Amino acid sequence: VRQAGQAYTALPQEETDRKVGTEFRNNLVSRLPNMATERRNIDETIEVAEKLEKSSAPTSGILGAAYRKVATWAGDPTYYELSKNLAQTTLSNMQALGLRTDADKNLSSAANGDYTYPPETLIKIAQRAKADMHNIEMQAAAAEKFSQKFGDNNMNAFKQMWSNNADTKIFQAMNIFNDPKLSAEEKAKARDKLLGTDPKQIKIFNEKYNNINKLVQTGTL
Repeated sequence: VRQAGQAYTALPQEETDRKVGTEFRNNLVSRLPNMATERRNIDETIEVAEKLEKSSAPTSGILGAAYRKVATWAGDPTYYELSKNLAQTTLSNMQALGLRTDADKNLSSAANGDYTYPPETLIKIAQRAKADMHNIEMQAAAAEKFSQKFGDNNMNAFKQMWSNNADTKIFQAMNIFNDPKLSAEEKAKARDKLLGTDPKQIKIFNEKYNNINKLVQTGTL
């Protein structure tokens, strides 16, 4: 840990680690300004996809279950645009989290407007995207706290602590319990579907959940 204004001789790789740590933290923080708008867009995407999944036709224009099965919703401009926007949001999340963005060719194609996901798949992607956004928000806050205490040159230690605890299901569960549209019973049912009911797995989940919250509050474990 380096003290501000205090001269020091950098250790091997320390300056490189500092630059990488600063870039990592800035990538998270720079993702935050667009979150509110994109979260509303994702909620709209889920709502439209759920209606489309239950209906026998696309949400606009063309009718008939036969078309829906054969054409895969390609004739619905609303759904097409939602698919494209969600794919772009997902790629932005992946970049902020330092994940590879070239692993899913369908995702890249959807972001470019060349591919449309089926409703069921789109809902799952949207829910995961919301979880990733919650991850980014909390991770950015935790990384800022860590940096203030230990410096960006030690950010690898923070990355390790966060990655050991940041199960996507944790953030999905947080989104479930923060959803004002769900009743207490619906939240409990969604939680059990997401996490299961195995006591051992629930215990592991709770430990990781508590660790994530502690990192957000203090920057470290």
